[in-house]
Amino acid sequence: GERIGGLQKSSGGPGSSVKYYYCHRTTYIRGRSHATTKLSNYFTTNIKSYRISVGENRFPSVLSSNPMVHHHIHILAICLLILLTTSDILALDPYKILGVSRQAELADIKRAYRKLSKKWHPDKNPNNEEAHQKFLELSESWEILSDTELREVFDTRGEEGLKRHREGGGDQGEGFDFFSQFFGGGGGGGGQGRAKKNAKKKGQTMVTDMEVELEDIYIGRSIDFEISRRVLCPACKGNGARKQTDITECETCGGQGVRIIRHQLGPGIFQQMQMQCDACGGRGQTIKHKCPSCNGHRTVEEVNSLTLDIDRGSPDGHEELFEGEGDEGPGYSPGDVVLRIRIKKQADGGFRRLEENLYWKEVLNLDEALLGFTRKITHLDGHDLTVSRQTVTQPGFVEVIEGEGMPRHQALGYGDLFIEFSVVFPLEVSGAFRTGLDKLFKPYRTLDDHLNSKTSKPKDGKNHLEL
Repeated sequence: GERIGGLQKSSGGPGSSVKYYYCHRTTYIRGRSHATTKLSNYFTTNIKSYRISVGENRFPSVLSSNPMVHHHIHILAICLLILLTTSDILALDPYKILGVSRQAELADIKRAYRKLSKKWHPDKNPNNEEAHQKFLELSESWEILSDTELREVFDTRGEEGLKRHREGGGDQGEGFDFFSQFFGGGGGGGGQGRAKKNAKKKGQTMVTDMEVELEDIYIGRSIDFEISRRVLCPACKGNGARKQTDITECETCGGQGVRIIRHQLGPGIFQQMQMQCDACGGRGQTIKHKCPSCNGHRTVEEVNSLTLDIDRGSPDGHEELFEGEGDEGPGYSPGDVVLRIRIKKQADGGFRRLEENLYWKEVLNLDEALLGFTRKITHLDGHDLTVSRQTVTQPGFVEVIEGEGMPRHQALGYGDLFIEFSVVFPLEVSGAFRTGLDKLFKPYRTLDDHLNSKTSKPKDGKNHLEL
């Protein structure tokens, strides 16, 4: 780069709007207002103008005269610039992302999340980076607003307060973790480490089946249902005691929840075993007076109301996930509920499904099979199909109507409808009906006699039809 006064000017590369000015002891970074940096795929920020100065006394002259030192200083300055630029910027507003008000009830938030997550789910939008990003934002927003504690922190202290809350309250955890990503250092990340350490374990996933009608899947219906689950006792907040002062440290195990038992097997030979404390049941605490609501069990049973939004064309056995709607307990967050959709077995008649196609059996009378017919079939969503044939229909004949099958799951278009015809013959033919049929079929019998008269008997004694 060119020299300007006592400073060396260096460009950030072709097309770059950031230039660096440096001398031996002081480093400057000046960014034009149009420079844009995309961070974490969540937001962008315009770099206005920053000046980062490295004090003279921090770098000896021997080091500052080394070009490699300047190079590393520039990288460090850029990282620090990005950190300063993004520290107070918030792009994730869970209320706006889910399209709900700040006063919205949890049920409304849940409904909005499910609707939008289905729209932007990666399975429905393959190779769509925007949809993938939207889905991540929706998941993050739901995680915040579905947790009472996190939502309160966000409402009162904003994104920055939420960040500190997740990191355990540290102000520098984010910064050190940021630099460790660039330089591979192991000294930072304290906040993140604490967050992982303090994170609750998740409860077990509940899996249950629900039978639905075929028309529910064809239409894509919403079905309300209820499940029973265990939640923390609201009276004692999951500690099992009538009041906080009723909880004391177990004297038997000293609050460890386990006891060490030592056996002597022989002279100088000992066996040491660790066993759960019988006095406190492994909790490390004893309760003087139990909570009257849960009787010390710390959890109570609750009936949870949920809504299943069926995707059109969902396959039999398709699973819908309800995050955080399962059992909750002390020391672990609510588990998930997986609802497996099963199609009710159809009685004789009606539509049957095979993957994306539908099958229907239509029964014809003898006269319809011979003379033709026009029939109407009411489809699963109520619209009528007209089926017409003016020729002879053989029993077992199958007609295919394209595009009248099941909706394709998470794709465009429909499968086909297969209509199989069967013919009902009269159980008995007598009287005038028999006489009429006899007259009707007499010309055909005459034709048969004529064909039989054209047969010859060769030497082998067998009849052969003359063609």
